[in-house]
Amino acid sequence: MARRYLTAIEDFNRAQWDLVIDELEFIYSENPAFASGTATQTLYDSYLARGSDRISAADYEAALVDFQRASEIAFKKGDAALLIIKAQSEMARTLGLLGRYAEAVAIYQEAVSNGGLTELARRENQDIYYNLVNAQLSLEAGNLKTAYTYYRAALINLTDLLGTTTYIVLEGDYLSS
Repeated sequence: MARRYLTAIEDFNRAQWDLVIDELEFIYSENPAFASGTATQTLYDSYLARGSDRISAADYEAALVDFQRASEIAFKKGDAALLIIKAQSEMARTLGLLGRYAEAVAIYQEAVSNGGLTELARRENQDIYYNLVNAQLSLEAGNLKTAYTYYRAALINLTDLLGTTTYIVLEGDYLSS
């Protein structure tokens, strides 16, 4: 398992997503907590990266599969609200690119609800709040494509809303911890 993990990390650094995913899916199936959870986090990141590459190549169906898998991994982590929201946002964006607005809006709504983003945006970022309110109003008016557009605008930069955290790494700390 250690050899597979080290190979996957080397492949990750070379952006060889297929190879990383093959190695880490094996590790994940055997021990999701391997390397203090770093293997799972790297697997999640690899699915998001490969999905983004597939979006760039206009392979939306394959990208959707990758984002769905990233979402499954995030849900199993349990304490990964931001990871879940990120994966769901990517799934919804991809569904919109496929013209599947009803599904996209439903997933955006779930992400917003799971993260308590409307209330947070109301307090922290009026532009995002405005987009979330307009998404809901558009949905209530039956305009799914417009609702999708507003949700996408609201969630495109989650870090603007959720901020960043600074942590000083201490001896014995691992990236995933």
